[in-house]
Amino acid sequence: MSFKFNFNTSEETHGCFGETTCEDDETKNNKRNGFIKDAEEIFVNNTSHKISDNIKVIKQTFNKDIEIRLIDPSLAEETVCSQLNDDSDVATALNQQSDLIQGVYEGGLKVWECGIDMVNYLISNQINLQNKNILELGCGAGLPGIYSVLNGATVVDFQDYNKEVIEEFTIPNVSLNQQNEVKCHCRYIAGDWGSLSSILTQYKYDIILTAETIYNIDNYNKLFSVFDQHLKEDGARYIAAKSYYFGVGGGTRQFEQYLKDSGKFNSQVVEVINAGVPREILKVRRNTPDKT
Repeated sequence: MSFKFNFNTSEETHGCFGETTCEDDETKNNKRNGFIKDAEEIFVNNTSHKISDNIKVIKQTFNKDIEIRLIDPSLAEETVCSQLNDDSDVATALNQQSDLIQGVYEGGLKVWECGIDMVNYLISNQINLQNKNILELGCGAGLPGIYSVLNGATVVDFQDYNKEVIEEFTIPNVSLNQQNEVKCHCRYIAGDWGSLSSILTQYKYDIILTAETIYNIDNYNKLFSVFDQHLKEDGARYIAAKSYYFGVGGGTRQFEQYLKDSGKFNSQVVEVINAGVPREILKVRRNTPDKT
C-alpha cells in the first residue's frame, strides 16, 4: 500500500503544500468550535485472540542487537479495515492510502523512524527506567513504551489518538513482548491530548516519551498542557522528531522556541540523526527558579 501525508494547514493558508490536502468545511468548523476527541481508557480483558499462531510477527532490531516483536503493520491495517465500516475515521484514512489526516487519523498504524530513534537513544545512553512511571504520547506501535516495560518501569501508560490503533496494534505489541516475569502496570488511553487530563486527573510521570508528534504547531498548546500538568517537577521529557516538517511548519526548532517563550521549560538537543531531513532527540525539563 502506498501512503502519503494529508497534512491540513491552518485556516489562514490559502492552498496546500506538496501532497497536503486542504481542510474541508467540517474540519474547519470543528477547529472553530474547539472540537476535541474525548479521551477514554481502553481496558484489556483478553488479547490472546490477537496473538495467534497465524498472526504475522516482525522483529524490530535496535542498538546492541536488542529486538522488540511487533504485529506486522500491514496486517494491523487489514484487521482494522475489515472490522470497521466505511464511515469510520481510521477506515477513511486507510482507504485514502494516507498515513495521517489531522484530527481524523494520526498515523498510529505505522512504525515511524523517530520511534526507532527514541529506543536507540534510550539504549545507547542507558537512560534509567527502573521504578519509573512513564507516559508514551502518540504511541502507535508503542516501541519506546515497550522498551520501558522491559527495562524496569513500574508504570507505562500508552496514549494514541485512535482507539482502533490501541486495540489492534499497541496492546497486541505489548502482549507479544511482556513475559510473565515482567511486572509493569500498563494502561491504554485513546483520544485527544486536550481531554487527556480527564483520565489522568492529577497523576504525575517521571518520564514522558513521544515521537513524531510536533509536526503540527496548532497542537503545541495541548502538548504543553500535558507536560505542565503531568510531568513531575524533576521529571524529563524526551521528544524524537524531525528538524522540520514540510508543509505544516512544525519541527524541533519551532517547538524549542515555543517552550522558550513559555518560560516554564528548557530544552536540549541530545542526539542528532543525520538524514535528508535531520532527526533529533530533545530533552525537556522544567526551569528551576534561581536561588538567591
